[in-house]
Amino acid sequence: MTLRDLGIQTAMQTLAKPGQLKLSTKESNDSRIFTMTRFIIECVNVRAKKENKFFRDVIFISYAPKIERFFKIAVALMNRFSPPLFEDNSLHLELANRALVRKKLANTLMQKIKRHQWDKTTVGWTSVGESDYDFPILFLSIKTKPNQE
Repeated sequence: MTLRDLGIQTAMQTLAKPGQLKLSTKESNDSRIFTMTRFIIECVNVRAKKENKFFRDVIFISYAPKIERFFKIAVALMNRFSPPLFEDNSLHLELANRALVRKKLANTLMQKIKRHQWDKTTVGWTSVGESDYDFPILFLSIKTKPNQE
């Protein structure tokens, strides 16, 4: 049985392909949603390391067959005896809904940049000399304490 069979939607972080300079707007938006979701998972992992010494250190390979069971036990103990990491509130729901709505929006800034070919233009730099601007002259003054007599 797979996660999809259980009704769980899986995703993987979008990575740029070799030679690709940046992600598309859709890929970037998907990546942001993924990061928002992954943040909660990372919070649980950090809490597991803080509250369980076993997960803080290097875990020997001999524990590999048992690590999933140990982690389930640790999370069960955290769920029972620790306060929740997040409380459901309207702000979290609003942020999630806003992210899902914005995911479907077009990248108007990128469209404008391409339309005006601002991404193709190189800026022409010119040399600036000392005489081109009236820079203030700075002096180093050292204040000395008056002699105490």
